[in-house]
Amino acid sequence: MPEPEFEAIPSNYYRAGLAFGSDPMVQGLGLMVGTFGLTQPLSASGRSSLNSLDNAAPAASGIHPEYWASVSGEVNQHSLMRALRQSNTPEAQATAKLIKRGNVNLRLEPTDIYGQGAAGRQPYGTNDVILSLDKINDPASAAGFAAHETQHFLQKLTPTEYWNNALKYESEAYRWQRRVDQDFPLRDDFEVEQFLKDNPLYPMIE
Repeated sequence: MPEPEFEAIPSNYYRAGLAFGSDPMVQGLGLMVGTFGLTQPLSASGRSSLNSLDNAAPAASGIHPEYWASVSGEVNQHSLMRALRQSNTPEAQATAKLIKRGNVNLRLEPTDIYGQGAAGRQPYGTNDVILSLDKINDPASAAGFAAHETQHFLQKLTPTEYWNNALKYESEAYRWQRRVDQDFPLRDDFEVEQFLKDNPLYPMIE
């Protein structure tokens, strides 16, 4: 399609994530895709959705919160960081280091803060990586989403740069996601490309 005028790109464009239901039909989408969450896994991993906003282990348990999170399936910063370490890929290690050092500001929100059903966002010009807990099934998935959005942070894109070459930038981010989350359902660049091209919400990708 023709190159858009800069004025045609709203200033509040954000890379955002998709959420699929089990049909699988798109339930919600931010204006630009970063990651998508699965309300039910498309893989055969048998993951369940056990999301909680309580970041602490029970006070009387005496169990380290990171261990408690890992065995309970709860998605919080402790369990996400543990999942990154367990993945033990270069992409997971880089994501964990950037979060630990404060280069990336990881934010876990109850739902998409823009009300569009996104699982992950990386707002332009910030170091925020924002995940929506209601669209994430488990810590391993959360780690994958965080890696995807961290790759967008590293790309340092403007809205125009993203618009003009969205397929390239999304393919790079999806590679990070599937290398961290071994059960991520889009297994290669071809599947990512077909998914994006078939979705009418990506007019910049033909």
